[in-house]
Amino acid sequence: MYKYVSLFILFSLIVANSAPTQAEDWPTFMHDKHRSGVTGERLKLPLTESWLFKATHAPQPAWPEAAKQDFWHRQFNLRSTVTYDRAFQVVGTGQTLFFGSSADDKVYALDARTGRQRWNFFTEGPIRLAPYISDNKVYVGSDDGCVYCLSANNGSLIWKHKGAEADRMIPGNGRMISMWPVRTGLLVDDGILYFAGGVFPNQGTFLSALSAQDGSVKWEQRVAISPQGYMLASDKRLYVPTGRTNPAIFARTDGAALGELPSAGGTFALLTENVLVTGPGLRTKELDASDVETKDKIATFGGLRMLVSGPTAYMQSENQLSAFDRGAYLGLSKERNRLIRRRDAIKERLKKTGKNTPEAKKLQEEIVTLTKHISELTAKMKDCYHWTIRCEYPYAMIMAGDVLFVGGEDKIAAIKASTGKTVWDAPIGGKAYGLSIINGGLYVSTDKGRIHCFRSGVKEDPKVVATGTDTNPYPRDALTQRYAETARLILEQTGVTKGYCLVLDCGRGRLTYELARRSELKVIGIEEDPGNVAAARDAIDKAGLYGRVVFHQKDTTSLPYTKYFANLVVSNQALQTGKLPPASDAVFRILRPCGGTLALVRSGSAFDREQLKKWGQPHLVDWKTENTGDISLAWTSRPALDGAGEWTHTYAEPGNTACSGDTIVKGKMAVQWFGRPGPRRMIDRHHRNVPPLFKDGRLFAPGDCIVYAIDAYNGTIEWQVEVPKSRRLGVFLDSGSMAVDKQCLYVVAQDKCYSFDVRTGRSSTSFEMPQLIESEPREWGYIAYSGNLLFGSGRRKGASYTETSYKADDSLWYRNMNLVTSDYLFATDKRDGRLLWKYHAGLILNTTITVGDGRIYFLETDSPKAMADTLGRMPAKKLFDGGKQYLVAIDTETGQVVYKTKIDITNFEEPVYLNYAGGVLLLSGSRLLADRVYYHYCAYDAHSCEVRWQADHSTDLATDGAHGEYNRHPTIIRQTVYAWPYAYNLKTGDRIEGWEFDRRGHGCGGVSASAQCLFWRGGNPWMYDLGPEGGPQRLTAVSRPGCWINMIPAGGLVLIPESSSGCTCGFAVQTSLALVPQ
Repeated sequence: MYKYVSLFILFSLIVANSAPTQAEDWPTFMHDKHRSGVTGERLKLPLTESWLFKATHAPQPAWPEAAKQDFWHRQFNLRSTVTYDRAFQVVGTGQTLFFGSSADDKVYALDARTGRQRWNFFTEGPIRLAPYISDNKVYVGSDDGCVYCLSANNGSLIWKHKGAEADRMIPGNGRMISMWPVRTGLLVDDGILYFAGGVFPNQGTFLSALSAQDGSVKWEQRVAISPQGYMLASDKRLYVPTGRTNPAIFARTDGAALGELPSAGGTFALLTENVLVTGPGLRTKELDASDVETKDKIATFGGLRMLVSGPTAYMQSENQLSAFDRGAYLGLSKERNRLIRRRDAIKERLKKTGKNTPEAKKLQEEIVTLTKHISELTAKMKDCYHWTIRCEYPYAMIMAGDVLFVGGEDKIAAIKASTGKTVWDAPIGGKAYGLSIINGGLYVSTDKGRIHCFRSGVKEDPKVVATGTDTNPYPRDALTQRYAETARLILEQTGVTKGYCLVLDCGRGRLTYELARRSELKVIGIEEDPGNVAAARDAIDKAGLYGRVVFHQKDTTSLPYTKYFANLVVSNQALQTGKLPPASDAVFRILRPCGGTLALVRSGSAFDREQLKKWGQPHLVDWKTENTGDISLAWTSRPALDGAGEWTHTYAEPGNTACSGDTIVKGKMAVQWFGRPGPRRMIDRHHRNVPPLFKDGRLFAPGDCIVYAIDAYNGTIEWQVEVPKSRRLGVFLDSGSMAVDKQCLYVVAQDKCYSFDVRTGRSSTSFEMPQLIESEPREWGYIAYSGNLLFGSGRRKGASYTETSYKADDSLWYRNMNLVTSDYLFATDKRDGRLLWKYHAGLILNTTITVGDGRIYFLETDSPKAMADTLGRMPAKKLFDGGKQYLVAIDTETGQVVYKTKIDITNFEEPVYLNYAGGVLLLSGSRLLADRVYYHYCAYDAHSCEVRWQADHSTDLATDGAHGEYNRHPTIIRQTVYAWPYAYNLKTGDRIEGWEFDRRGHGCGGVSASAQCLFWRGGNPWMYDLGPEGGPQRLTAVSRPGCWINMIPAGGLVLIPESSSGCTCGFAVQTSLALVPQ
């Protein structure tokens, strides 16, 4: 890896490096507690690569890429802001380097001269941020919720501190981690170590100070933030980044909260004197500088990160590098901001002042004067720049002496700080997210898990240090074949090959190894003996599997994992000794409903089923057995939870109640898992994609022409499938495009319905729709099923909303929303695709198609204006302009019309919905009347179409319709209709006394329900428990759901797949997650 260096650059290097060098340590990320990224050490250029360290695994960042754009705010190429773990950040003292791995959970110590490993130390979770080195000790935090203090000499454990008192582990970002991971860079200063833990404040997040000497607690504070990123410190304060939101300030003496600084989020931070620079935000111009005393924002830059050396600041962006006079610039910016605030205040006064008055004229003149001064200050601010160059090195920047080192993709460079001239460059492998300078060496860490060392005066070719793997890490002995055959038998008979596997009493890990290499399982070995744990870790690490396979040193009788997570549980002790695990209740608790399997293997003698039933009472009693040679296998699977609900259609079931009927979800909730899928492949939240579905333990989350099948209980993505042309937006003005049954997921795309095997994602059958209008073929609109019947509708091409853009976003809002219609309905046989019947008469409103009690119901019009429409979507006023409107019922088996009754739709001027529940059809809609948004409800006997009751009410909703004020879809729980903001008895229409809905925050989405709870977006996800001890509960304080329905209470969980894509508001976390009753 060499690159030609011109004589001109070589001459520049000699001139630039005439000053003497002074070696320095780099004990923490970006050098010091201020994260300055500046060292006084000077490197003599040119540098030559001395060695290259290749880790077995590349880094595994916690958070996936951001959405590509925010259509509503017209922001494109959005930045990922939570990026602290994209490379193994290197720190070091003397001749030893240290880094932590997010892939294999280890702290590494390397010889700085050779790159060879001196020692490593295993934690029990990913290490996402760099260690802190102080007083010959290595301090590191892990996703296992602990802070470790190690000897820098040999990696021996000096002390360990668990941040939270509770011991609960959950699947998080694809790994089994503590509910309270340590995701702030540690700080050690004046003998005190500071760190923060947790991600979700509702579950407990905290800030702590420990004695660096012995780990004893100095103080601990519960905090209301999501602490993520490298912490900073001044003499009296701590500054804690919070992912996508404002950094928080705390007192060093006791952790007292001191407020926050205005910021667009991001995990870059730099503290210089009394200014904190933070970012980068999601958008293009969001690197903020704030006064830490006044908490005022001083300036905003269009950069990614900044360094400060003396009076000069250096700013790095995606394609530029600049140097400017920091003091002058910030002084001018402060004054400019003051004038802007004054001008804005005058503009507000002017609005309240009569036109053409002397006072108005005076105010206008003052605005002109201020605008002139603001422009002059802006020009002076531009004059503060010393130089600006084009720069293709956007990933990292540090400074040594008078040289800037910058990292790009597959290359790095050195730039003269005084001139901006490139004085050296070199190739590397990957994106250089990490740079550090330690005692004469430049260390570059990349997203590929590589660490490059560059030094001056190197004469030899660079040495490559790679951690090789051993495909046979265990001895070939009498046990080899037994473990191999055992693993094969377990996997073949149970059929469990994905998700999480727990191996009880795993010993030295031989069974875990055989299971892992034959499957895609994430395997967790539990073992109490520390010697066995160490041996197991070493063996699996040699095999290159550590990370996907991990070992926890714990007592098997106390399993500190969240319930329901395990797809497979096996016992190594049963194989070795024939003994059953000590407690069936503990095992049953963690088994995944809907198929989580316990497999026990014994050598030499068959299992006694009666003995197994007795041991497994009262839950694990249905056992199967298989004998192969001298190996006997017994296994049992956990069924679905009693009372678990489903969500198989757009509004839960074909009756459109938006209620799953789940009786388990209630009370206090806890996070069950969080992680992928992230926002990158999801539809922009404002476009209101179709809701996710749930069936038999699987969550089906729709993205942009892609569907993810996710294990609802642990977040494992079982499969994903691309479905071109399947985008269905504005679902509240249309019908859904997905449904799921026990065998298949059905997805509509253009004129077909595709079915996919729910277990594998393999394409099963594609259903062709009938074409009843020869002159203009139709596309598939509505979809639902009942038994073996698959229902569909034929709509005009282009009628459904499919475009993503600002214009398309805007078209879904405000008054006179366009409702999608269909020309006909049909039914096919799911088993063979045979067309069973078709119905073709008037125009059918898609939002009203509903199925119940052997009938399919809908609202139909023969309005001449509507029938003449060529787009296939129109406002309700046009749809019902003239002609007659009917409530129609069709027999689902025969397609025969049961009734077609003319109805009065006078009260419906905006979206109209139809629900079926308990023999009642509920027709609902809204209109603007006397400057108030009114909702009207008409309940019909579903059997006879006789009117049962009518009701209406006004609301205090905004009348412009900008946030869904006219499309409040009713939610029905048993005999109660929740109709914004009131509730009615389904049978009588009597209003429920004492109930009035409070959203408790900003939001525009619909309301979903379980048998006892309501769920909605009020800024964050909210739940209202309707039980006697219930009430409102904010489920998380750091995330937001989507803009329609994407909170699904089913399977005993609350499932919230990521649907905030494109949101650039202040929410710390964008993630899919599930919650479970505590």
